Parts: sequence; C-alpha cells; structure tokens
Amino acid sequence: AALDVADWDAEAGPYDVSASVGVGELVITVPEDWNVIVDATVGLGSIRSEGVQVADGGDVAQLLTFEAEGSAAPLMRIDASVDLGEIRIITTDQPSVGNQSPALTPEESA
Repeated sequence: AALDVADWDAEAGPYDVSASVGVGELVITVPEDWNVIVDATVGLGSIRSEGVQVADGGDVAQLLTFEAEGSAAPLMRIDASVDLGEIRIITTDQPSVGNQSPALTPEESA
C-alpha cells in the first residue's frame, strides 16, 4: 500500500494520519516542505527512510522527523504500522523505487 501525502492541502492541516498494513510494504511519501513526524512500528521486518535501513528485526519501532525550512511549514503526524514486511519513507525530492501501490486518499487513511 502507499500513502502519498505530498499533494494534500496545507491549508486544511495539521493532519494526524494512521496507515497500517497486515503483510507487505507500506510506502509513505512525505512532502519536503512540511514538518512531518512518522511513528513507525513493524512486528517483523524493517523500516527504511530515504533509502537507508534504520531498523529491522522483530517488534521494531522508530520515530522519524522530517523538518522543513522555516517555522511556518505545515505539520503532519503519521502513525504507520506493518505486521510483517516493511515501512519505506521517502520525501518528494527522492525518486521512488520499487513497486507502485495505489495511494490512499485522506478519507481512506483516517
């Protein structure tokens, strides 16, 4: 599954979003001009941020912060979980690699 929040309306934020996958990969695309906090947990698997593995194994958790320049940047908090598989977080300035999954809309991810 994919959660691409890069084109969400900054005026409507701040956002508090949850996304989860039972088995497989959850790809989260965050906008580089937002302040984004991702609270990622994986039952068994790995967490990758911008192409770098930051955690792997069983019952892994990682709090990742992406800060935009300037204090007026919108805020988004994402609670992401995968039971078995991988959470991959990329920024809009980083090319996406791998399988493309259908993106979740704000209504589907809430």
